[in-house]
Amino acid sequence: MDNYNFPEPIPTWISNLMNLKFLSLYDDNFYGPIPPWISNLTQLSVIVFSRNDLTGKIPRSSFTLPELGYLLLESNQLSGHLDDIDDP
Repeated sequence: MDNYNFPEPIPTWISNLMNLKFLSLYDDNFYGPIPPWISNLTQLSVIVFSRNDLTGKIPRSSFTLPELGYLLLESNQLSGHLDDIDDP
């Protein structure tokens, strides 16, 4: 779902897609924090949340996804430092 206008938080129904491997929400106008349930989608190998209005810190649990190879988050309003994230 790229380049849509969804001025809302990332929808919780995505958390039910347990076999999802690729999640791209590029330039969709989502706002709010990256939801903590993202770490339950253990099959994800690619997450693209670039060019939204996401805020807050990157959940540490995002870095424990066993298949994750790409995590793209640029052009958001995220805060914190990568140094704050422990090694998985």
